[in-house]
Amino acid sequence: MSYKALDRLFGNRRPTLPLEIEPQVITEIAPPSVLSFSLAFSEENFGSPGVEIGAEIGPGQPLANGRNGILLICPVKGKVAGFTKAPHVRGGWEGPAVLVEPDPDTSPRAFEPLDPRETPTADLIDRIEAAGILTNSLNPSPLVSVIRPESGDRVETVVVLASDREPEVSASLRVFKDRLADVATAARLMGRIADAKKVILAVPAPLAQEAARACAQQNPEILSIPPEYPHSLEPLVALKAGGGQATKVVALETAIAALDAIQDGRIQDRKVLTVIGPDGNAMGNYSVSIGTRLSDLFAQVGLEPKDKEKVVAGGPMRGFAQYSLDSAIDAGVDAVVLIPDGAVVDWSDEPCINCGGCIDICPVNLQIQLIGRYAEFELYDRAEELGLAHCIECGLCASVCTARRPLLQLVRLARKELTRQKKEAEAAARAEAEAAAEGDSAEQPEPEDENAEKEQEHDGSEG
Repeated sequence: MSYKALDRLFGNRRPTLPLEIEPQVITEIAPPSVLSFSLAFSEENFGSPGVEIGAEIGPGQPLANGRNGILLICPVKGKVAGFTKAPHVRGGWEGPAVLVEPDPDTSPRAFEPLDPRETPTADLIDRIEAAGILTNSLNPSPLVSVIRPESGDRVETVVVLASDREPEVSASLRVFKDRLADVATAARLMGRIADAKKVILAVPAPLAQEAARACAQQNPEILSIPPEYPHSLEPLVALKAGGGQATKVVALETAIAALDAIQDGRIQDRKVLTVIGPDGNAMGNYSVSIGTRLSDLFAQVGLEPKDKEKVVAGGPMRGFAQYSLDSAIDAGVDAVVLIPDGAVVDWSDEPCINCGGCIDICPVNLQIQLIGRYAEFELYDRAEELGLAHCIECGLCASVCTARRPLLQLVRLARKELTRQKKEAEAAARAEAEAAAEGDSAEQPEPEDENAEKEQEHDGSEG
């Protein structure tokens, strides 16, 4: 049945969620007295502090090393004030954090400038890794490992995304407007790092001509994105650009941070984000020091979250609810949302009523109602069989669910548990293989000592 027929029968079941195309200006917020840098890179990947309390520290100095190649770089000059436990901004896990008192006159410059066009690619890669540039995404990863992986398929196409991913958020588009002269250079830099055949700049359709004029000299391909959610999410952008594992999408602010690290020697010390107030509208875009705790951010913008209000780090569709304001802004946070008590959605554990709203709205045509049921009852393998891996986590299914089921959270739960089960199975297989190898070596007969036998024969003849 077509959407037009559904509209006639039941009213519009596919809500329109426009993206911002006229971003608000950026207000720069002064650094707080203490910055907090979480060492909890993920729920299972905690770094160990590489500094001591009272130590003087400068931009570019590692604070900690984590697994999977993640390097936590200090973006400011200052002094290590102490260590604490703090919640991670993307989940309920709590881990160690380093507290740093920044100097008032701190500068993020840590390296000698390089020419992004003339410098050998290997040196550019070394610089980006030394600067600790992470992708701006739900799950930040080292930029180089994403666009130039050591194993797997080579990246053929790099898409630099100059669009905000979610409604009401306009931080990325503001960066695009303010750094328009550097956009093409940053996009070409990403192509060099990846050794890609094609470089694409993706922008909202109303800004395509402006982008083409600004990038005319370096002439990257311009990809027009419909200014409506969820067309701005990475999987759909990659699909429109050609799709497949050979296409990688990089946020413009990440590409700009990499360019700054190369041509200016700067560490990314600030993040542009949109603050959405309790009325559901954007209060403005703010340049915030990375490491700023949510409590300090709210104090600076004049908001005071109350007990029953909800704070979300990230956009209104895919963000992560916070149980503490001690979590801190990192390079992947594009927005912070304050939801008043009366507007907080009370998720239900009631069964699905089979209205079909989630199926109609799913942009990748999944049977999300069944995936949610299987996840709820820990049948994660069944959820995987129904295409769980193809979910883009847009959250539209939950937004239209009549029964108020937390479908996005159930999807994330299923993915998390499947990853855990696969890791446990791999660990068990390795342990079994090691045990078998040890058993085989134990069964091998010990080599005969010819000298010992000769000595025994000699002793016997003398007796």
